[in-house]
Amino acid sequence: RRGDLIKVTFLVRNQEEYDMILELDDISKIRIDQDLTADFQSMNSPSAEEGSYEKNKNDYPTVTGFNCYRNLEGSYQFMEDLATDFPDLVTQIDIGDSYLKTVGKGGYDMYALKITKNTDSIPSEEKSKFVANFGLHAREMAPPELGMRFAETLVNGYGVDAGITSILDRTEIHLILQANPDGRFLAETDQSAFQRKNLREDPSQECSVGLVGVDLNRNFPFMWGLTGRSSNYPCSQVYRGQSPASEPEVQAIVNYVSPLFPESQKKANPEADALEPYPENATGIFFDCHSFSELIIWPYSYAYELQSGNELALQAMARKTASFNNYALAGPATSSFLYTASGTTADWGYGALGGMSGALELGTAFYQNCAYFESSIAPNNLPMYLYLANIARAPFILSQGPDVMEVTIDGSSESIVSVSQGSTITVSATMSDCEMSSGSYSSSLQSVKSATVYIDEHPDDQGSTGFDMILPTIFLGFIDFPWLSCSARFIFGILARDRIRVTGTVAIDTSDLAIGRHVLHIQGEDYKSYKGPVAARFFEVTA
Repeated sequence: RRGDLIKVTFLVRNQEEYDMILELDDISKIRIDQDLTADFQSMNSPSAEEGSYEKNKNDYPTVTGFNCYRNLEGSYQFMEDLATDFPDLVTQIDIGDSYLKTVGKGGYDMYALKITKNTDSIPSEEKSKFVANFGLHAREMAPPELGMRFAETLVNGYGVDAGITSILDRTEIHLILQANPDGRFLAETDQSAFQRKNLREDPSQECSVGLVGVDLNRNFPFMWGLTGRSSNYPCSQVYRGQSPASEPEVQAIVNYVSPLFPESQKKANPEADALEPYPENATGIFFDCHSFSELIIWPYSYAYELQSGNELALQAMARKTASFNNYALAGPATSSFLYTASGTTADWGYGALGGMSGALELGTAFYQNCAYFESSIAPNNLPMYLYLANIARAPFILSQGPDVMEVTIDGSSESIVSVSQGSTITVSATMSDCEMSSGSYSSSLQSVKSATVYIDEHPDDQGSTGFDMILPTIFLGFIDFPWLSCSARFIFGILARDRIRVTGTVAIDTSDLAIGRHVLHIQGEDYKSYKGPVAARFFEVTA
């Protein structure tokens, strides 16, 4: 204090507040303290509720020559930081040891990140499970970084994005970011080796650099060791190992993931009954990620034209995911099917666990350049992972139902819309069974039969009640036109219920809603009685 002058330092949150202060009569001088502002902006004070996590990937060491990919050390530090910064959302779980660690030659702990809103209102056993695996093949640079970007998307979105918030409130997302850490270290430090496998040395055979180890994606305990679908030669890149799940890395994944899927939905003899369908209400998704070839793979891979009993739902899922990244469909009996392989993650995830399962082949190279990763791989595949997380509760049903393409409140598609208490709002939802299905397919030949909007409740909540949306009357709606392609349905939609898009509306009185933030959940149902993924939107009720 100097005479009658008082120096006051305070935080201004936005330009509007700063302009209001400038208009005050009793302030003789005001200036921005650049040093304090810089210090404040550099502080890392994340809040899971506000989605403020903003650690720069440059804070972590990266792969030599590829500064977009956090290296093995950086990914381990990332996992620790995320769990520390977001204790209400993220748990880091030690799931086992790499091969080298089990034999006392260094090696690594293996970790999973469990990402979900920790709350007593929905216990773990009632939450959906989505498991995403990355880095099984060491030389594939992009997958672990994509997994880390997905984790960042989730924590940044909680409390900010209604869809992500709804997912994390009701779903456990389990990310295994480095499924082969021993091999990954070699692939990063000696890139010319193109190391694919883990680092188990076989005493009966000396292999050259880059050929040592077991192919972990031929070692999973489902249809392991089939002739011509893997190799018993230790130096082969598809060497299957000595026995099913012989490798510590595979054991760690199997032992961690298996209990996440209900025992009641698993088959007593999964290999003998491999072609028997799982019930459509089976729950959970296990999804693996590799590179390269820009493909989407679904079971089965152990035989070329062997479609599973749940082919319709699995292919429906694959087609929906392809709408995000435009990858080729590479399931059984498709033209892009790569090759037969046994003991794979995707076959195990479906065949042994009874959940929906699949795999991506990202990009165009093992050591993918950063420009393509940033411009294509990350932006096109992160929304795809959110889609999978959103259908994890009942993936065989929800993948075949209509998707909500757009939601507006009083004509606005803003992420949060403000409405006055007591006003009547108009909620509109545009839905399609066809648009995301990558062409005409039997699960996408229906239009929307009904749609429901819920306020501050979720369709899965016990006793939830919603508002039925008004859908347009469709002339000759009882007629089916299965031969029409997705594009033809748009042209002939006036005659058929199978139109490419249907928009429903409902008017809702806000008089009984409290001041503050609320959430809408919207779900459509098609003419085969398949319900689709739930969409969510925030809105703010003001006085």
